[in-house]
Amino acid sequence: TTRNLWFQMPTTGSAAPGLQLAATAITVNPLEFELAIASQTVYVGSSTTATVTTASPVTAETVVTLSQAGPGSVTIPATVTIPAGGTTATFTVTGLTLGNAPLTLSAALPASLSATPETAQVTVADLPLTFAAPSTFVYYGGALPVTASIPAVLNADVAFAVTETGAGDPVYPTPVTIPAGSTS
Repeated sequence: TTRNLWFQMPTTGSAAPGLQLAATAITVNPLEFELAIASQTVYVGSSTTATVTTASPVTAETVVTLSQAGPGSVTIPATVTIPAGGTTATFTVTGLTLGNAPLTLSAALPASLSATPETAQVTVADLPLTFAAPSTFVYYGGALPVTASIPAVLNADVAFAVTETGAGDPVYPTPVTIPAGSTS
């Protein structure tokens, strides 16, 4: 948006003081900002962070409206606030239900800032469980330590049953639990 400004200044050097008129045009640009997500994949039950960043500090406390659309779902706050003089607001994105395609998160600044809403994508994926062992065989009566791992820290225990295919009498604990706050 271009705005014309007129300035009146007193004239000097004349017997009768008057005003001199000066004009200038100033262009007012919309506030630029971005929405960035730390990880584009979030697992059901795990979290990542997202940040709204403005190109320049905001002059007053600025409320950013957040929303989501698409397959799967996440929990996000309805709004985040960029403090006066600040440029960023960070929030948590937690995976709730699976989606087979990216979910779109949107952030919108107040209409008075004339900014276009920003979007970012995140996919909610099922939590993969992997196993690692130092060997693929064990002698009868021997022991083989096996470590179960997940790629993200969860706020709740992850319990799963161990089953076997094949002959033998293996002894293993069941269920196996990865404690909350751990990845193995």
